This record gives sequence, C-alpha cells and structure tokens, in this order.
Amino acid sequence: MTFGKELHKNFQAQVSGTLTSGPLKEVDLFRCLIRAFMFIPGYKAAEIHGSRHLVEYVESENWFSRRPICELGDLLIIVFSAEKRQGRLLVMQNKVSRSGGQLSSSYRSFSANLVQYELLRNRPLFRHVTGLWKGRCNSLIQNTSYSSVCQYGLFYEGTNNHIDMASMTAGVLDFSSSAIRAKFPLHGRNPTARLAFSPSKYETFNRRNSADFEGADNLEDFGDLLHDLYIGRPICLSLKTQISFALMEHLRLNAGRASPLAEQLIREFSEIDFREDPAESNFHVPTGGNELPENIVSTFRALLLINADMCESNPFGNSQPHNLRKES
Repeated sequence: MTFGKELHKNFQAQVSGTLTSGPLKEVDLFRCLIRAFMFIPGYKAAEIHGSRHLVEYVESENWFSRRPICELGDLLIIVFSAEKRQGRLLVMQNKVSRSGGQLSSSYRSFSANLVQYELLRNRPLFRHVTGLWKGRCNSLIQNTSYSSVCQYGLFYEGTNNHIDMASMTAGVLDFSSSAIRAKFPLHGRNPTARLAFSPSKYETFNRRNSADFEGADNLEDFGDLLHDLYIGRPICLSLKTQISFALMEHLRLNAGRASPLAEQLIREFSEIDFREDPAESNFHVPTGGNELPENIVSTFRALLLINADMCESNPFGNSQPHNLRKES
C-alpha cells in the first residue's frame, strides 16, 4: 500500500474515532490530518507544537486600505529523504467546504481570508509583528519558482460520504465573482471572499530534475506527491542550514518538551547533505534580518517533520510523477 493510501486510510480512521457533539470543525479535521501522518507503517513523522503569530507584508494588488496583517498558515510541513538527498517544505492553510452549514461535496470553491490569500498567492517577504521576533523579516516563501510552497488544504465530502482533502496552490485560485475588485477597508476582521478553482487548471512544472504539482484532488494523491517530493519548495543547503538552526534552537528553548522521535527526526534532517536544485540554490538574506528567525516553529499552529525513507528499505523506489486519481 502506498504512502498516500495509508495516509487516506489513517485519516478516515481518525475522523471516525473523533467524538464531537456536532459536525466536525476545521480544527478537528486539522488534528485528524496531523495524526494520520504520524501512524503510517514504516515511516517516521513527528509533530512539533507551535502557536499562532501574525505577520505583515507590503501588498501588490492595492486591495486594502492599510498594510495587511494576518497569520501565515496553519501547518508547516518539512519532508526529507536521506536516500535521495532531497527535501521539500510547504506552508498549508486548511479550510472546510461548507454549504448551508453542512460539509459540502464540492471542492471547487470556498471562503477565504483575502489578506492571507494575497500573502500565499504572491509570496512576498513578510515581517513578524508579534512574538519574540517582532520586527524581523522572513523569506520562507519568497524567491522561489515553486508555487506549491503555499497550499490550501480543503476538507470536503468525498465518495461514500467519507471526508477527503483536496490541495491546491494559492496561485490557481481566483475570485468566484469577477466583480470583486474594490478596495477593502481593513478594520475589525479581515475581509473574506469566495475563491474558486478548476482541477483542469492544475499544471505540472518540470524544472530540470524536479517537478512541481499545483494541486491534488484528494488526500491519497497529495500524500503520494508529498512522499515523492513533488510538492513544496526544494530544500537547498543554505535553507537546510537555517531550518536546522531554527529547530535546534527550538529544542534548546523547550528542553524536555519535544518527543524523542521529534528530536531524532531533527537530527536526521540536520545530517543530510542536500543536493542543490539549480532553481533554488540561492536562498537570499532579506534586508532587515535573517532568512528564518529562530521562532520558525512558533509561526505556525504546528510543524510536521516527515522522513520519506522507510525505516528499513523503501519499496517505492524512485517513482515517477503519478497519474492523479480524480474524484467523480
């Protein structure tokens, strides 16, 4: 059974075992997704708990009446392979597709925070506005040609009434109504709008020896693409150095709180001599700060570290890009 099939099976088991007094909420499904990664036979994955901090950026669309401030995302996923000497990093914001208050079977549109949407779509340099590293710049999602570094994960009702998750880059989304183009005032809550996408717009970009998938229609395909390192920003040596330092600093500041498995995965990640990707070999220092402030973990609700190599041997080998399964 492939990584993606195991992930989907685990997610269904987690959803079935979640007891709530009403419909599952976004946070419930988010926790189910995290746990599903952590129980795939033959693979190691660990969660590092973070918190929710705000960032600001200079907008380019001229939508808002003042500088936009929002959260960067729910989840930071770092997947790596010592066998391939490769890794990927991606930011995910989870959403739930609803209609009339109920989970919807449509994964073609959803409501989203517009301030965060512009941040994830245009991927600018941003600055932390809360937390220990307030005022520091961060280029985690900037200066990359791999648009899949920023993903929306949309939970929806799939086949047989099972909950599934589609993933898509922010770049393949647009307003569901072309009439929405006025400047949005920013006072109180950030404005929201209905965003729409079509799976037929998904493209696969081949960048020399790497691939970049803009989306997957279901959790199984997302898992397989993630496992095979076809989604996210490739990790070059300079980015790896920054991530390793940030994770080690997190362990130092939270001594005894991280799980032994998380500590092991951080060590395994730090020891890899990553191959350089020609399109990602230069991870530049932004003006006003380091690439990744040491609070990288605290920028997200959670960080998920995944070793894509099987614990003993990898039966999947160096697989080629998948023919993605489409939901009917």
